Amino acid sequence: MKTNNILAFIGIVLILIYSVIIVVNANEVNVILDSSFGYEDNYDSIRQEARYVDIEGDYVYAVNGEGNFQIIDISNSESPKLAGDYDTGGKADIFEISDDYAYLVYSECSGNASLNVIDISNPSSPYLAGSYDLDLTVDDVGVRGIESSDGCLCLTTYSGLVILDINNPRSPVFVSRYDTLSAPDVAVEGDHACIVSEIDGLWLVNISDPSSPDLVGTCDMIDYARSIAVSDGYAYVAGYNGSLKVVDIHTPSSPTIVGNFDNVGSVQEVVVKDDYAYLSCPNQLFVVDISNPLSPAVVGGYATSTFSFGLDVEDNHVCITDEYNSLSILRTEILNPATYQNCEK
Repeated sequence: MKTNNILAFIGIVLILIYSVIIVVNANEVNVILDSSFGYEDNYDSIRQEARYVDIEGDYVYAVNGEGNFQIIDISNSESPKLAGDYDTGGKADIFEISDDYAYLVYSECSGNASLNVIDISNPSSPYLAGSYDLDLTVDDVGVRGIESSDGCLCLTTYSGLVILDINNPRSPVFVSRYDTLSAPDVAVEGDHACIVSEIDGLWLVNISDPSSPDLVGTCDMIDYARSIAVSDGYAYVAGYNGSLKVVDIHTPSSPTIVGNFDNVGSVQEVVVKDDYAYLSCPNQLFVVDISNPLSPAVVGGYATSTFSFGLDVEDNHVCITDEYNSLSILRTEILNPATYQNCEK
């Protein structure tokens, strides 16, 4: 009788241990709010969406719907401070940080756009170092995606890819363009610009010779693709329809969908760092484990109080901008299930 009781007790203990391990495996990334930073002191003023954000070291770079470009010191993430700002005088839509420069794109109602180059070598005193008229067509309807790589700045519009030479950052030079359909985002992997189209899926364009971009592969996928990130031979494409597609691009001429994750909500932006993809959705941040690209799985998240737009990740910091003109600075803690398993041995 005693033996049976002991065995029953051991069984219960094992079930509890197993349950703990399962819980940890199911939520191995803990996301914590460190602080929030408002772009304006007066929250009763007209709300302008804070749409874009970039983390570089101890600084966060952000721009809102009014075109106010700000540099925020997050060396103490629990107490962020404004380090410097620059008023573009118009609506800066998107931007890219490369070395000591920020490339801000301003789209006009006519569909044309201009590029402002901001020197950010001194974060407390950013200044205009150069500019360039992008001379877009009516069909372009402004710039939607931006990425820099090896002295080139790749921009996507509603009708194509535009490549600029930024080897002299203060004086960008037009190199070439390649026509696509409705391209909201671009990412660069090696010699290839990976372009997502809301209509035609994923396009891989060889830009090893920037003056002569060449389409080498395509992949049909979700309608309304919105954002793309690339890492280690895989492209992660997220869309308004609430899905994340993992595409193997090791062979650029034949990109292939190898993984899929659905029902995360309308995705505004996807960022990949290490073994995780971070998805910015309405009122929610999702953290997806992509250590096995063939089987992505949600392992963490954070409920935001408002509609989220911009997203970036560096080290254990996650920054999200929202429709109420504020920046949330989050911190991630990776909970290693192996630690729990080893404790039981």
